[in-house]
Amino acid sequence: MIVSAKEIEVMSNKGSREKYIYSIKRIVDNEEAWVLDDDGFALSGRNDDNNEVIILWPACEYAANCAIDDWKNYKPKALSLDYIMNELLPELSAKGTQVGIFSVPTLSNTPVVDAKSLLLDLERECSNYM
Repeated sequence: MIVSAKEIEVMSNKGSREKYIYSIKRIVDNEEAWVLDDDGFALSGRNDDNNEVIILWPACEYAANCAIDDWKNYKPKALSLDYIMNELLPELSAKGTQVGIFSVPTLSNTPVVDAKSLLLDLERECSNYM
C-alpha cells in the first residue's frame, strides 16, 4: 500500500505514542514492517542501558525517508509479520536489543520499546482480526 505525501507529513509530526499506535495497526494490517538494510539492519546506536536499538517502520516510504547520512547506502526491506513475531523479536529479546518504531529524520521522539513488549502489542492487535 502506498503512503501519500500528506499522510507522511501528518504522521511524521505526531507524538511518540500516536506514531507507535499507528505503526502497530499498520504493521498488522499490512502483515509487514520495514527496516533499512545494507548487509545488516540499520541500528540507531545504543540506548541509555547500552542496548542496541533496531528501527522498524510501518511502511516503505517512511523507511526510505531515513536513508540519509550514515544510512545513505541502506535500502528499505520488508519483513513479514510472521518473521517479525516468530523469529526477529524473540531473537532481539534474547540479546537485549530494543526496537525503535517509526524514526523520523530530524526528530528525536522515536518510540523505543523492548522486543518482548512489541511482540505482546502485535499479538494483541492481531487478536482483533480473529
